[in-house]
Amino acid sequence: MNLEIGMARKHKPLPPRHKRLNWQGRMQAAKAWLGSYPGKNIARGYQKHFGVDSLCAIRELRRLGVAIDPANEKAVLAASHARNKKRRREEEFAISEESYFTFAFIAGYTTGGAPYGITVDEAESLTNVDFPYIDATPSGSDDGTSFWDKT
Repeated sequence: MNLEIGMARKHKPLPPRHKRLNWQGRMQAAKAWLGSYPGKNIARGYQKHFGVDSLCAIRELRRLGVAIDPANEKAVLAASHARNKKRRREEEFAISEESYFTFAFIAGYTTGGAPYGITVDEAESLTNVDFPYIDATPSGSDDGTSFWDKT
């Protein structure tokens, strides 16, 4: 992007100051905010006002001396653990479409969804095999036939 002389580059506006505060700044600002909070769910309000996650909001409100409902805290903690577990599981078993074509035969799938079986290299190295090996790699032809139908 070429800028002519005298033209200033436009910047995006910053988010509100209370969302940019670090932990120490939030602790100081929260004392005044607590006195003026009109809502019922103080943890949710703190989370929205200061732009933190629910676990951080509960932890910081507890440091400020606010009584937090233990049932609400357990629910938030369980939801957080479930999200983290799901994310880790998806990252571990994220298998791209190309990796399926490294298999000559997929015998099955693990509980996480990862395939297992005989790879193309293993199938080519086998000399006395009773099953015919069919190359199932996708081709660039547009004749309307599926690459699975090729023999």
